[in-house]
Amino acid sequence: MLSEKEYWIFLIVVFACFALGLIVWLIPSKIVEYNLGVNLLTSSIFMILTVFFLSWLSKLRQDREWQDMKKQVENSLSRELYEIFCFLGGFVYPDQISPLPLKDEVLRVLERINETKEASLADSAYLYYPKPQDWLLQHNLERFFDLKQSIGDLEIRYFNLMKPEIRTSLMEIQDDLTSIRDIFDFVRKEETTEGTFEQPLADSILHILKEIYMLHKKGIEVYNRKQ
Repeated sequence: MLSEKEYWIFLIVVFACFALGLIVWLIPSKIVEYNLGVNLLTSSIFMILTVFFLSWLSKLRQDREWQDMKKQVENSLSRELYEIFCFLGGFVYPDQISPLPLKDEVLRVLERINETKEASLADSAYLYYPKPQDWLLQHNLERFFDLKQSIGDLEIRYFNLMKPEIRTSLMEIQDDLTSIRDIFDFVRKEETTEGTFEQPLADSILHILKEIYMLHKKGIEVYNRKQ
């Protein structure tokens, strides 16, 4: 089964071969009468141009459709990254971040965090670490961990729409989210080791936020689309 692109190429090759055959063999050998040959040659050239034009229109339509889809994917990524930023930002950023920060505030905080060489857990992190203090915080934590699956699903489903550098950053974020979850799971089981993992936890969070900043620089804006 030929794809649409292969079908257009096939038609162009067929008409081009036919036109070439008229020029180098059928007309010179008088197998085809001259006037008829000229008409057939003209028709072949016209058909080649028509196929080129139709294939261009088809590609233009597909590009527009893919562009719309790419925009939707970027909007979804923007929303997921915004949620990650809002949840993790207060874990390592010393200044308080508003509950629903606007775009300018998000970028300002990310720029500062990107310049940070080493992070430590802020007081707000201990509402969740090593164990959430109530059921609502536990729900927020589980919702946060679900974002890894959401990002992974987007990356798999729309792999061809993402640039390699964007996919690389998303993979880095997913790896760090896995590390964070592993730390939470382990510390909840082994309470005597909770102090051991505070710095690795802060490092993973810092790395995620820096990757979010890099994604912003690559064109994936991070802010609440509903604002």
